[in-house]
Amino acid sequence: RIILAEELGHYFTSLGNNMPKKYVKRRDNLEIDICEQKAIRWSLNYLVPSQALIDFINQHDNITFEDCCNHFAIPRDLMAFKFEVMTLEGVSWKPNESSTFIAHMSHFLTS
Repeated sequence: RIILAEELGHYFTSLGNNMPKKYVKRRDNLEIDICEQKAIRWSLNYLVPSQALIDFINQHDNITFEDCCNHFAIPRDLMAFKFEVMTLEGVSWKPNESSTFIAHMSHFLTS
C-alpha cells in the first residue's frame, strides 16, 4: 500500500521526467532525490490527508503518536515525516486544548 502510493506519487509528480538509470553526474543524484521527495510527499498526502489527521487528533483527548500511526496504517518514520511536510506546507490548526497529543508534539503544531 505504501509502496504503491509512492509509485503513484512518481506518476503524478514526475510524469514525463525519465530519470536516468545510472547516476552519471551529481546533478542527476539531486534530480532523483528531488523526484523521490516529491513522490513521498504526494504519497503521504494521499495516505494521510492533512485535514483527516487534524480531525482525528481533535476528536480524541488522549491520543498518542502511535494512535495516529495505527489509525492511518503507516510506520512511525512516515508519520513523523508527515508532520514535517505539514509544517513545510504551512498547515496549522488549533488543536483541542484538552488533548495530551499537544504536549508530546507541540513543536509540530502552531496555535
